[in-house]
Amino acid sequence: MAENNVRVDLNMQGNRVRNASASAVGSDYVIKDELDAAIRGLDWKQSVRLASTANINLAAPGSALDGVTFASGDTFLAKDQTAGAENGIYLWNGAASPATRRSDADTSAEVTSGLAVTSTEGTANGDKAWVLTTNDPIVLGTTALVFAQLGGSGTPYVAGAGLTESPAFTFNVGAGTGIIVNANDVAIDTSIVLRSFTVDVGNASATSFVVNHGLNNAHPLTMIENNSTKALETANVVDTDANNVTVTFNTAPGTNAFKVIVHG
Repeated sequence: MAENNVRVDLNMQGNRVRNASASAVGSDYVIKDELDAAIRGLDWKQSVRLASTANINLAAPGSALDGVTFASGDTFLAKDQTAGAENGIYLWNGAASPATRRSDADTSAEVTSGLAVTSTEGTANGDKAWVLTTNDPIVLGTTALVFAQLGGSGTPYVAGAGLTESPAFTFNVGAGTGIIVNANDVAIDTSIVLRSFTVDVGNASATSFVVNHGLNNAHPLTMIENNSTKALETANVVDTDANNVTVTFNTAPGTNAFKVIVHG
């Protein structure tokens, strides 16, 4: 029976097309996963069931990986091999049988920088995505392959010293003693952290000096030190406002004879 090649336009009337297969030829419908991968420059492979957490004896990989028992036909990502050239996508052939590279990732042409794959199960690596970060050119079996976590239920990031990560992928500065974390900046807590301002004063023709300390504290602690003897001296100190104090001596001091030290 001859095939009917009559063209029919399909009006989806605002509905979505779901569960379509991946495209195979240039004229096929392209699914969103393929489009997303192309935009990101990733080469997505069919998912694997499991991903390694440590070096695997590929000659006899055992019956389970990452807390899951293998079943016939299972595939897995070896990403933690001591010999990096062994990393890649494998087919499990039995607990005591050598694992073999999966048919879509068993040649150099198929394993290139940007190869991406998801692992669907596992205690540590279930529902995670991995990307091959090794630069091209790659010679499969010779070039050490490095896989990094791309995304998924876990996070590929580690919050460093002084940082927390909550929710995932959102880093926050730890608000330790004396630190205030605001929406758009980090500041010291002036009620805990002591700040200081120091300036030399003295002028043979004046007895009163306004010191602009800029500490935004209306009640700072002000001390006067004799620059020659290093001894503390007395003077009349008035807190003019939150950023200024006025220091008055009984007699006009010599040039820069005293040091005004403001804490607050």
